[in-house]
Amino acid sequence: MSSQLKKVPSSSHQICKERFRLLHKEPSICPVVTKAKHLLEKGNYWRVIDLVSPFVQQNVQHADLFYCIGEAKRNVSDFHLAEHFLLKAISMKLHPSSSYYSLGLVYQSLDQFEKAVDLLGHFTSLEDSAKGHYELARCFMKLKRFSESVVHFTRSLELEDSATVYLLRAEAYEMLGMLEQARQDYRKILEVDPNFHKPYLSYAKQLEEQGQTEQAQSIRKFLSKLCLI
Repeated sequence: MSSQLKKVPSSSHQICKERFRLLHKEPSICPVVTKAKHLLEKGNYWRVIDLVSPFVQQNVQHADLFYCIGEAKRNVSDFHLAEHFLLKAISMKLHPSSSYYSLGLVYQSLDQFEKAVDLLGHFTSLEDSAKGHYELARCFMKLKRFSESVVHFTRSLELEDSATVYLLRAEAYEMLGMLEQARQDYRKILEVDPNFHKPYLSYAKQLEEQGQTEQAQSIRKFLSKLCLI
């Protein structure tokens, strides 16, 4: 995988200037890329595919186009083509750093966690973002590398508070036998999101009404960690 991680300019300002220059060398591509990224933000993934596919079929070589269609394919669970297009984006000199993040999520979905760690680690070295550290930590959890998962859950929380991240870090602490740290994180969940427990409580009651007491008890055991019952 390391051979796919191409060197990028050290200055983010330099990257922006270069990418802007290249986009405007191909004026027909600029509005397509802008619209595709807007549609991605809106979650209109099939519209992105319909918009970008004709340019790809015409063999237009542009990293942003490959990223947009790759990200759209990932979101409709077409992981084979998502991998194909995102690798093409990364192979080009000036590509969005989010290509690493998206491809990392592709491999995460395919349970190829070592590959996902490689790409998500590279992404976080380029962009110190909460989402990047969160997904990287989740991959480390799958690989049972709990100490490393704690490091990246912690960095994600430093960048952005999240009840879900506190929950997962608590589970990582438990796996490491660090029970006091886990208890602190469980308590923190409801401070961040006072309604976090409500769907779990409703589901436990539903299971009890259906006579599925063992499953309901398991959920209530989890809720007890939040100091609710």
